[in-house]
Amino acid sequence: IGASEVAALYGVGYESAYSLWAKKSGLLPSEESDDERLYWGKKIEPVIIQGLTDREGIFASPWPQDRFVASQECEGLGCTPDAVIESSFNACEYDGVVEIKNVGEYMASEWKDGVPLRFQCQCQAQIATLDCDYAIVAALVGGNRLVTHRIERHDAFIADLYKRVREFWRQVESNEPPPVDGSRQTTEALRILHPADNGETVQLDNALEVATFDLMNYRKQAKSYEEMAARVENAIRAAIGDNTYGVLPSGAKWAWKTQERKGYTVGASVSRVLDRKSTRLNSSH
Repeated sequence: IGASEVAALYGVGYESAYSLWAKKSGLLPSEESDDERLYWGKKIEPVIIQGLTDREGIFASPWPQDRFVASQECEGLGCTPDAVIESSFNACEYDGVVEIKNVGEYMASEWKDGVPLRFQCQCQAQIATLDCDYAIVAALVGGNRLVTHRIERHDAFIADLYKRVREFWRQVESNEPPPVDGSRQTTEALRILHPADNGETVQLDNALEVATFDLMNYRKQAKSYEEMAARVENAIRAAIGDNTYGVLPSGAKWAWKTQERKGYTVGASVSRVLDRKSTRLNSSH
């Protein structure tokens, strides 16, 4: 498992534990990388590393991207860091690892409270594998703003990570899938693994009998909430009437504006869209 994949074991990655298990078991092909994104990401890494030196005084050495390092403490775990900060002491080879992120403006909100959890997991896996004290995350946000964070080594997390990695590989070797979750990745993995039915019948267990009862309740609750939401929306529409905006006592506003949809393969249409605005109504309206 590479450092960028360990977040799946905590339910916060781009993969789910189930989809990662299916791929490592050889049941699913690994997804093709976005060549264009990967190309430009690698091109900009040296620039960001240089920015670390110029802006933060951090001297990092790029890591050869064809060099995968396997953990000495946990079989089945490894990493390929973007860069490293070499140690000035003989006790260990590296003081820290450097993780470079090129963050589009549309993803900037993920970084407003610090490093997203999935990348924290990645950094701890790199710290553990290279036996470092910390990681520096350098994110170029929106192409023009360098954000840096230092993540300290967390030994309790690393110990837990080792347990999860070992259990994961036990599941792979014994062909025992981890529990399914409700993620999109797991749903897609199941669809690929079972693309068509065979007309046969299989006996389901008592646990799924209980789960079916829960599912029917969930669906009823979802329908009930949808109906309640629709009732409130209609009450707002009725109160706004022919007007464009409606202002709540708090100052927040609703808009029920007419929007025109141009005709392409279907005919053009005009409709009104109800939308709650996050800002207060301007005095001009």
